[in-house]
Amino acid sequence: MKILICVAIGLLVVGAGLFVSGLNQPIYRNEKEFQSRYMLLGPGKSKEYRELRKLYLSESITYQNYGMTLMIAGAFIPLFARRTTVAQLPEKRFAVALFGTLAAMATIGVEVGSLFLDMSRGEFPWWADSIGIPLSGMPFVFLGLLCWVGFHVWLLPNTTRRNYSGAAVICTKAWLTVMSLFAATYLAYAACIGDFWSLLPMAMWLGLYFSIFKCLRTPSIAA
Repeated sequence: MKILICVAIGLLVVGAGLFVSGLNQPIYRNEKEFQSRYMLLGPGKSKEYRELRKLYLSESITYQNYGMTLMIAGAFIPLFARRTTVAQLPEKRFAVALFGTLAAMATIGVEVGSLFLDMSRGEFPWWADSIGIPLSGMPFVFLGLLCWVGFHVWLLPNTTRRNYSGAAVICTKAWLTVMSLFAATYLAYAACIGDFWSLLPMAMWLGLYFSIFKCLRTPSIAA
């Protein structure tokens, strides 16, 4: 545990250093030249804008993203490394449903935050409806995520469906294994590319699947 704490502190220090370094750098290598070429682009030339922006971007955003990723990882490593973390995951049906709802809310929250951050960083040209359409679709995405949570809560044992057949248990565990592997893989991928927004919600979805695994092992406590 001491080694993990040292690793976590190291990640926090390195991450903070990268983040501050990114903040101290301009976003564009030559902003004046970039802006002059940007103003020559007409409406609808979004592809040309993305190529132009990529050409002039400095390492500022990259440093900020990886700095945040390392700091989040450093903050959560001691938590997830504890053996009691899995033991403290919700087991009751209501608690699992609440945890899943929080995971859905976190997913929507980081998507909205990511849109506003991208807009502040100049990700979208002036002629584009940058965040209006994605924001208008968020309520529907949230409803879809709630349905996803409801489906997994339905998999939990209850008083009327406590005795699963062997085939049903195998299928449910196989499904949860696939979902857990997907969440863990995406979590690792997000960390590798510096997508710090995805770390918390994907960790929560992973925790949801583990919670259902626990309930399947001891079905009497989930009802």
